[in-house]
Amino acid sequence: MLYRAFSDCKNIRIEGLTGGKSANAFCVYATCRDSFVGPRPLPFFAKIDRKDKIQEELRNYTRFVDHFVPFNLRPNLDERRCLLGASEGILVGNFVEHSEPLWDVAKRGAPQEAIHSLFDHALRGWRLQAYEGHVQVRTGALITSLGDVFDPARVSQHRRKLARELGAILSPEQLLNKLQKRQLSAYRLAPIHGDLNAQNVRVRGTDAILIDFAKTRTGPIVADPAALEVSLAFAITSESDDNEGWRKLIDRLYKHAYLRQAPPPAAQPLPREWLWTCVRQIRMFALSMETSGGEYRDALVAYLLRFAMFPAESEKEEHRRAYAIVIAERLLEEPEAESST
Repeated sequence: MLYRAFSDCKNIRIEGLTGGKSANAFCVYATCRDSFVGPRPLPFFAKIDRKDKIQEELRNYTRFVDHFVPFNLRPNLDERRCLLGASEGILVGNFVEHSEPLWDVAKRGAPQEAIHSLFDHALRGWRLQAYEGHVQVRTGALITSLGDVFDPARVSQHRRKLARELGAILSPEQLLNKLQKRQLSAYRLAPIHGDLNAQNVRVRGTDAILIDFAKTRTGPIVADPAALEVSLAFAITSESDDNEGWRKLIDRLYKHAYLRQAPPPAAQPLPREWLWTCVRQIRMFALSMETSGGEYRDALVAYLLRFAMFPAESEKEEHRRAYAIVIAERLLEEPEAESST
């Protein structure tokens, strides 16, 4: 696939890119054979995956990206190099140089400008569509507009047992059933990224740059902030990141009061202050997107359950994926009177 995509080049050098779940992604440094300007173009990205997945992402660029995501806040495709084979395909575009994952920026404690850029600039074109006519407004259970976001059969018996030990009472099937019965008076639809996590947002300066449009589709506008929040809040920062201290902070952040109104600024000094700040920034945007009360809460429940169905790479990660079930169950409970202090 690489030979075909770069057939006009004398040679290429590739470096693997980390973060993807299934596709092979590379940074490609090419030496052109007969370029009018010269032999050294800027680096490319190349993504190789199953033919149907590459085909779908190419369609998504045409349908959702080209005229709706600012050209400087996403990779741009080189369509001459995007190819489909018998079973695999390759996507090629300009590589986002001098950028880093939002995850790294967040851990340094400086996520505010990047999160603002993400929701007010990179995603602005999609969000505008949510307010164009009555077609974009739905009623009923929010999860019905998220498709197959969660499959309880993928939650292992070991994780179910651990979730019960941590305080869960209901099974994943019961939680899904409860979520499906929650009726919202209204919620808005628009294009959503579909896999907005802290690795799929690159930051360069103060700009947030979206990558990987393989799962872009139409869905509830609160879905993207919910997915991003869960990816940040339940991630492991380092080997020394203890679960007990993390759970205490998560318990505070996921009080019902903080889902009606964004948490206040972090009281310094606070362990994991960066995480508190990230969640606060995301919720300020997410809660402003609500059309009816409880909309963002239901989106969080869906993505917490989704987080709980993927395999873990360590015992610590297993603990957090199990605790996502506990938090999802709490959010589905009727809120009691809480103090927000």
